[in-house]
Amino acid sequence: MKKAFNKAMAFVLAFAVLVPFSAHAHQKGDVNGDGIVDRTDGELVFNYVAAGGNFTQAQKSVADIDGDGRITVGDATQILRYASGREKKLPASAISHLNILSPPHKLKYKVGEAFSMEGFKLSVTYTNGQTRLTDKYTHSGFSGTAGTKIITVSSYGRLISFTVNVEQPQISELQLARLPSKRNYRIGQTLSLTGLKLNAVYANGSTEELSGYSVSGYSGEAGVHRVKLMYMGKTAEFEVGCGYSAVINCGGTRLNVRTGPSTSYAKKSAFLNGTSIIVTDRTGENGWVQCWGADENGNYVYGWCSAEYIDIND
Repeated sequence: MKKAFNKAMAFVLAFAVLVPFSAHAHQKGDVNGDGIVDRTDGELVFNYVAAGGNFTQAQKSVADIDGDGRITVGDATQILRYASGREKKLPASAISHLNILSPPHKLKYKVGEAFSMEGFKLSVTYTNGQTRLTDKYTHSGFSGTAGTKIITVSSYGRLISFTVNVEQPQISELQLARLPSKRNYRIGQTLSLTGLKLNAVYANGSTEELSGYSVSGYSGEAGVHRVKLMYMGKTAEFEVGCGYSAVINCGGTRLNVRTGPSTSYAKKSAFLNGTSIIVTDRTGENGWVQCWGADENGNYVYGWCSAEYIDIND
């Protein structure tokens, strides 16, 4: 029985090779050109793959079921599945899913590093079970900021993903790149960080503007408050004054700020006439009050001034 089948197959193959391909045989899978796609066509393709037969160009065209430019066992399998009724149409090469055969070599990055797909290998699996490599894909999802990134690969309308990690370099320090625009507060006012710019300075020398840091040190009570900004174990600080609103009215160009409540104390700085300041304690001592504000050079200072030359508004 087996010998008879082999002889029959040899005859069919010889017939398909020697007899000119029928002009009407244009249907995918109709390798022998008899107008139908059946088991014989699948067996011809199997034999072609196994023995390297001499298909004509027209036969090769209809035998390449999945259209990948090659004639393989997968093509023969599709024909046989179709002939047995297991596939409803040809090509039966709908893509079932994608497979990551090898992820990229590099899966860990530092902030700012460029992404690379080098080493990545992708295959597609068809509904007939056939699998083949492909380099036709796109990818998205990477950014240079710290965190886990989901890289989505798209090919032939299917998606698959993998993850990479972008590591934050060690923070060396926090840098107050710009202080808040408001540094003077009346008692009970809420702290405003408008205008503040806080940077992280990393060990590799790079900087990044931060958000999400914690803030402490301000209570809204009279006095000078040291506001503390904290992020990843690092801190930065600046001062604000809270108290009674006042204006320098010294009748001259400037009013000295001293280290204590008399002229015998050393001069720290000076406020220009007309400057808006904060008096933290309006009672004072010996006619002197403690003041906070921007001095003649634009730097914020805290010291004692003669109350005689200050108009306290509150």
